[in-house]
Amino acid sequence: MKHKRVNEFTYLIVFIILAGILLANGCAIETENQPQISTDEPKATDTQVIPTETEVPVYIIKDPLEAFTPAQEALNQSPEALAKQERFQRWLDYWVQFDNRPFAPGSVDIHKKYVYNDPQNPTEVIMLLEVGGPDYKNKLFGVPMNEEGFVDFPPPVTGTSIQPGLGPLEINPNKDNTVLSVDQGTLVRKEFNFKGDIVERLVAGHWEAVEQYPIDMEKLSNPPQSYEDFVNNLDKFVQAPSPDGSDENFQEFVTWYNETLFQKTLGGDLEKLPVNYEAKGIDIGTDMIIAYNTVPAERHSLPYFFYFKDRDGVPYPCYVVTVATPEYQQTFTMVRAVSSTQMEPLFNVPDMVAAVYQEINSFSSLQLLFYKGQHYSDVEGHLVNQFSGFPSTVGQIPIYFGGLNFNNK
Repeated sequence: MKHKRVNEFTYLIVFIILAGILLANGCAIETENQPQISTDEPKATDTQVIPTETEVPVYIIKDPLEAFTPAQEALNQSPEALAKQERFQRWLDYWVQFDNRPFAPGSVDIHKKYVYNDPQNPTEVIMLLEVGGPDYKNKLFGVPMNEEGFVDFPPPVTGTSIQPGLGPLEINPNKDNTVLSVDQGTLVRKEFNFKGDIVERLVAGHWEAVEQYPIDMEKLSNPPQSYEDFVNNLDKFVQAPSPDGSDENFQEFVTWYNETLFQKTLGGDLEKLPVNYEAKGIDIGTDMIIAYNTVPAERHSLPYFFYFKDRDGVPYPCYVVTVATPEYQQTFTMVRAVSSTQMEPLFNVPDMVAAVYQEINSFSSLQLLFYKGQHYSDVEGHLVNQFSGFPSTVGQIPIYFGGLNFNNK
């Protein structure tokens, strides 16, 4: 009986071992028949939107297509530029989550596109997206804008469609002979010429025309305290278009002088302009106009002030002076020749620009000259011809080279 129990136990052990082998073989067969799962990570291509492990696609910004100067490259890698790149990636990650995502998967490439304020000596840069593919053909896009400028952060994702005003902002860089540029943190369009004047500014997602030579009344009413103050702080004063150069340039100046300055800004009624100085009389001779006093007179108010630049970029101070006699008042614009300013120290003459600002009780005369002075430069001689003749005027207000004189002795 004892041997019989041992044999039964032996048979049970063998049965358990055989069952384990059969079960293991069955699992192996089942595993072989199942599809294999790849562990390879998805790879970016030049024209793909790449899905992530959670099946949320992402857009990839690629490097620019053009080369850069060392100065441009340094600006491209500045903290400000890198922050703008991060801003764009935030918006791309936002747009791609909607059913109406702007850039279709598999059909575009997205590259950085840098725009500078000055390509040769850049100090400001804005990054855009240059989007390729047959649907976009290298169009440029920016992030959305509001009244404060480009929007840094997208809102939370809600719904299935991008709401109006939250999609990419298309930028047309090729409008009306202009070039895309940057000014004070926003995009502008500049004239495609040697002047590079700003003609349009991007504001809250739309382009606004920029007045070429605007007039700020506070600037117009505050002349410089000296010639040095003038040449070193031109941005403090009103600039007029240059009358120097072509007839077209001169006509632009005439229009600004008559319409923008006197009609629009000063009201068009010369009789209502504030009197700056009183004079005993005003004489018109063959070579000059002079408003004079026999006794120095008190200044009633500072003259209005603006300037223009000649073809070489040299600035010329211009005073709008209203003089009253006992019978009537007259307004003139006196332009100070640069050559006259340069000669003042040679003849021990005070700085006229400083004297206009400082002298309160000593006005003696205003002189406007019709002729070319011996010391005038070629440019100044040309401007005399432009203002020209006797008694030539631009509109109703005579404008000539000349001077304001004071007698404080």
